[in-house]
Amino acid sequence: MLKPKYAENIIVATVYKNVFNWYVTDKELWLMDLTYDPIYCDERDNIIVLDENTAEKFLNNIKNYKMTTNQLKELFINNLKFDEEDALYNFAPSIYINFDERCLYSSYPENIFFQEYVPQKWTGEYVNISSLINFINYDNRYWIINNKSYFN
Repeated sequence: MLKPKYAENIIVATVYKNVFNWYVTDKELWLMDLTYDPIYCDERDNIIVLDENTAEKFLNNIKNYKMTTNQLKELFINNLKFDEEDALYNFAPSIYINFDERCLYSSYPENIFFQEYVPQKWTGEYVNISSLINFINYDNRYWIINNKSYFN
């Protein structure tokens, strides 16, 4: 299991066939359309365009990176105790992808613009963290602890 680490391993929320999941993975996995900028990684398994047609295969390839909300919450709480500022950087959700609605919203703050790599006929947009978390159902918000939200 990878642990979230700022600018290396990111937290991604996905919806596929109305099922919500969290993943903690290498950031490059989520460049959805690699037609003009191909990279190779085992998890992509030659998937050039990650979209609603290839999502099932891809998500199956990365099932070992899947985390439950409770797992993320437990890791987040433990990291908050050790170094709150570091935890806030490491555990901020970076991307929300809804394969059913063909949209990607990124709040990733570094120099990878995930929203520019969405497939044709998809919506890709950069949003601030407050907007991104609005896509996440309350029950999946691992950053709410004792009624306090650490990301607004």
